[in-house]
Amino acid sequence: MQKYFLQTSHRLPVLLIALAAALVIPFISLPEIARADINNTRADAFGTDELAGASWLDGAGVVIKSNGSSAGDHSPITNNSVNGINSGEEWQCVEMVNRLYLTQGWTTANWSGDGNTLINNVPSGLTAQTDGSISYLHPGDVLTLDGGPAGTGHAGIINSVGSTIQIVNQNTVAVYSSASLQSGTSFGAGNADIDMSGWATYTVQTVVHAPQVRLGALTTTPSYLAKQNSYDNNPWVTINNDSTVTQGIQSGSLTAVVNNGALWVKQGSLSSSWVTEMNSGVAKAAIFDNYGTNTMRIGYLSTSGSFFVKEGISGTWTDEYDGVSAGYLAGSRIGVLTSSGAFLVKDGTLGASWTTLYTSGVSQGVVSSNLVGMMLSGSFYVKQGSLSNPWTDEYDGAVTGQLSDLGYITPIRIGVIDNLGNLYVKEGSLTATWTTIYNGVVSQAVLSGNLIGVQTGGTYLVKQGSLGASWVTENTGINNITLWTPN
Repeated sequence: MQKYFLQTSHRLPVLLIALAAALVIPFISLPEIARADINNTRADAFGTDELAGASWLDGAGVVIKSNGSSAGDHSPITNNSVNGINSGEEWQCVEMVNRLYLTQGWTTANWSGDGNTLINNVPSGLTAQTDGSISYLHPGDVLTLDGGPAGTGHAGIINSVGSTIQIVNQNTVAVYSSASLQSGTSFGAGNADIDMSGWATYTVQTVVHAPQVRLGALTTTPSYLAKQNSYDNNPWVTINNDSTVTQGIQSGSLTAVVNNGALWVKQGSLSSSWVTEMNSGVAKAAIFDNYGTNTMRIGYLSTSGSFFVKEGISGTWTDEYDGVSAGYLAGSRIGVLTSSGAFLVKDGTLGASWTTLYTSGVSQGVVSSNLVGMMLSGSFYVKQGSLSNPWTDEYDGAVTGQLSDLGYITPIRIGVIDNLGNLYVKEGSLTATWTTIYNGVVSQAVLSGNLIGVQTGGTYLVKQGSLGASWVTENTGINNITLWTPN
């Protein structure tokens, strides 16, 4: 018996396959019509492109293919590959999972199994949570199901998370499916139980989380380097080695650099092609993407002091504010620090009204989805929730402040670098106790989810997990650091 790298997600008994084949003979004997029906992929010829990769996962998906009139094996059986690595049998559900993860660089080898046995072979660096014990969910995660007509289950990809959960599938009648949380369960309680809509013979088995870590480093050369997936194991990739690169940043599926006054952005893997967003006149850039949980935004501060923002790679630029020295993007919020030291934030659409948080003297603003912070006369102030809430004086004698929002894994975190170069972080609330994270000359610190990064003496250090986790030396000869993991 031939052994396949990946088996079908819905393998039907031979008798049923034969019966299905007999039933569809009148259909498949007709001339093929070039079309794609994402609500009835069985009516489309084997190999038909059902959904473009750019149409899902915030543009970072892969093409969804039709498996033809049956969920079973196509004759002859053929395997697909990504960069020479077998992604599985065309066009089964697990082939799509493999193709996405290999394309994104989230895995580097074949992930074998049926829909319900992928969990037995989870690649190194990926984390799985059993249904009923799920504490977070993000676009790009794999949802595995048990059961089905042949008992081999199914696997799909989470596309968006909201009041309902949208899943993208291959080798199903409809490309899109939906799910919701069982009443009385939640991510926050760590007991989320996901129920599929319209999948009567299937039960949710596990969620395997996509790697959601991106690090960036601007070297003294200068060049901009980045890595993704695992902060401590994967190699650095040179994103731009032009001597004129002055900034590089990471957020979700986005990477951006400012190079000789031009703004370049790429979406998806680190090897994706650049899109030139602005040809010239860019002083600094800001980007925000959380893999579909918020609207993707791109911003830049012009050399003349205006802050422009657009939604999406191909959106239209909006001049948000003039006379600006710094601009910020986070979730649905846009912030600006004016040349006179005023700090303003808006929450909502690009045309929403501004809220003036402080009128003058602010030397640094920090904006996150539910927190804002400002440096004023050597003190770091933070407010949580509504922009009209009062300020809390978090630390006196600070040089810079950092914020990270409440996430599925980590509570809120607030950080400060004091005037001696020491980094302190607190988590959980505005009144929590400070923890000394690094004693020494810290020139830069970044907080994101359960990641903390510091730059000290040109060395880039990162820790992941608890505040007391160990440091990992990421790189040396560094001028500026960035890191991102979802909140």
